[in-house]
Amino acid sequence: MATSTLIQFLAEGEGIDTSNRRQLETFLADGAIAEGAPVMFDIAETADGDKVLKVVESSADKAAIGVAIEKSSAGNQVRVCISGICEALVKGTNNAGNSAIAAGDYLCQGDVAGEFYKYTIGADAVPHAVCVDAVSSGAAAALVTVIVLKQF
Repeated sequence: MATSTLIQFLAEGEGIDTSNRRQLETFLADGAIAEGAPVMFDIAETADGDKVLKVVESSADKAAIGVAIEKSSAGNQVRVCISGICEALVKGTNNAGNSAIAAGDYLCQGDVAGEFYKYTIGADAVPHAVCVDAVSSGAAAALVTVIVLKQF
């Protein structure tokens, strides 16, 4: 079920959900999903249709198709930001260990399921988002504003 917020408002003082060009899709959670967790299709499903209907938290070092904007449990609907601005779980590390993340740095699914970390060219497959806020080196995973790059 596709939804989007493509209406652009030019009024001052509007919040994060106005004019952000965020695109949301609704999926079924195939397990517990934390708010802000990167998610991926549940390709372990038997039926091909279910492979793109159900999502799980992204596995370590795997693909992510978006970010869950709310927590969900198995069998319930979950709204996923597939493009645009939202808050995601980001950890102050990269493939080599602790690493500061600056605003504008690319992020990818990290070594821990359901968390983004700093993208490293040559060490990580593809970037999934752009970090909007700085994250300190070694910082525990926390909700940080990101721009999700469209993967689906």
